[in-house]
Amino acid sequence: VIPTHAPCLRLIARGLRSGNAVTMRPYPIAANPAAGLDRSMKTEEQTSVAQAIRAMLPRGVGLAVCDIDVPQPPLWPEEEAAVRRAVPSRIREFTAGRAAARLAMTDVGLMPGAVTTTAARAPVWPPGLSGSITHTARIAAAVVSRQADWPAIGLDLEQAEPMSDD
Repeated sequence: VIPTHAPCLRLIARGLRSGNAVTMRPYPIAANPAAGLDRSMKTEEQTSVAQAIRAMLPRGVGLAVCDIDVPQPPLWPEEEAAVRRAVPSRIREFTAGRAAARLAMTDVGLMPGAVTTTAARAPVWPPGLSGSITHTARIAAAVVSRQADWPAIGLDLEQAEPMSDD
């Protein structure tokens, strides 16, 4: 049994594909009133993000989405050095990203492991794994797979905004 952490949004998108439909099983979250969003709005946004990502992922890729405004499980000792001198907002983003990474590992049936960082701030995945971590101002998301299945995988989230006429 893999332990889970109640404070982290466990919106592990266990997608069951049926044609083009993706069935989601979102887990409840505790909203942070200071974030200025009510629980239903945040849950809806995060469910939509997770559904959109899951619909694009191939089989064998784990996914998790974590709320940056909700306290996360502590960083693993080998991860802490990367944010030792960081500002609080960066620590929250980093911690939520690492929590999402470990949950994505469990989503694909793997034991969670530390995700350290290079000098250029790129994630270093446990041996045999590939993955990607991204965040917006409100959520962090991670995808992970076995390197034997997917040698490299990437994910990026951006706020949807209208493009200029240029």
